[in-house]
Amino acid sequence: MLPIEPEDRPLTIFKAPPQREGSPPIVDLAGITVGFPHGGSAFYSLWKPSAEELAALSAGHPVMIGILNNGQPIMPFEVSVAKSKTTILDYTPQG
Repeated sequence: MLPIEPEDRPLTIFKAPPQREGSPPIVDLAGITVGFPHGGSAFYSLWKPSAEELAALSAGHPVMIGILNNGQPIMPFEVSVAKSKTTILDYTPQG
């Protein structure tokens, strides 16, 4: 999956680290930061699956989420389905 730049404003951009020799390119991650009325905040980004990934999803394959921190989440996370192809703020929570 590749991240896409949402139309929501203002954007937050997480800059990609320098690419290591021989490693695949890493891209900047654009998204929005949302503050919650009860306190706290979250960062949301949009990702577009490739044709191969869409075929796998259509065939019933599950979405896999990896947490790269020795298996211990460093923060809660959420998987959602965007109602729009280009905006984040209108979404359907999953779970």
